[in-house]
Amino acid sequence: MLTNINSSLRESIIEIDINGQTKSALLDTGASENFMDTKCARMMNLKIRVKPYGNVSLADKRQKTKIKGKVVADVKIGEKVNHNVQFTLLDDLVAEIIVGLDLLKKHKSVTLEFDGALKPLVFGSCNTTKRLSVACSKILYPKLFPGLSNKTKPIKIPTRKYSRDDKQFIDKQTKELLKDQVIEESYSPWRAQVVVVKKDPKWRLCIDYSQTVNRFTEEDAFPIPRLDYLINNLAQNKYFSKYNLRSA
Repeated sequence: MLTNINSSLRESIIEIDINGQTKSALLDTGASENFMDTKCARMMNLKIRVKPYGNVSLADKRQKTKIKGKVVADVKIGEKVNHNVQFTLLDDLVAEIIVGLDLLKKHKSVTLEFDGALKPLVFGSCNTTKRLSVACSKILYPKLFPGLSNKTKPIKIPTRKYSRDDKQFIDKQTKELLKDQVIEESYSPWRAQVVVVKKDPKWRLCIDYSQTVNRFTEEDAFPIPRLDYLINNLAQNKYFSKYNLRSA
């Protein structure tokens, strides 16, 4: 699948052997695990384990893609055969195979030959501050609240008093959101409290930001559409659909 690979990535492509079949693989020290294109796994007749694995974050944490399954295969790189190597399946990868740190870190080092005239660059392990590694480069993640000033002092709201029913509902909803990867565990100097909104026939779990980030976030002004304009646009259509999204 070299035709689908960006020219800037071709220097990192190697040939590997998977279950006796030769494949092109991209070496990626920024990938924590090994990945395989879903179509490639099917063409190789690999046994795909399909479970609700959730999503995987890409280089930009705002971008996520759904995991299609996982496969296990024997991988030969050079003279070394690695048995039962696990690959996570994703659609539309830049290469058929992406070999990540899960497999690369089993070796003492990885050397790629180029045609440059300068002497080789050697990056050491992440375990010492005197060395560098492409895998442990510092990434600047996007801010959760871009309108919040960096000079704002974090606010911690005291814990609310909840009834027994409220506590049971909060605990159940939190476990479900963690399981569905809608939320993740976090350690932050900011602390806002959850609010149980009791609307029959279903309760809602909300977060009260009124006394925390809302007080210091710069307003993003956006005009509210005029009602007559919306009605005129609706009047031009004939068919309408209504979707009931899960948990609003």
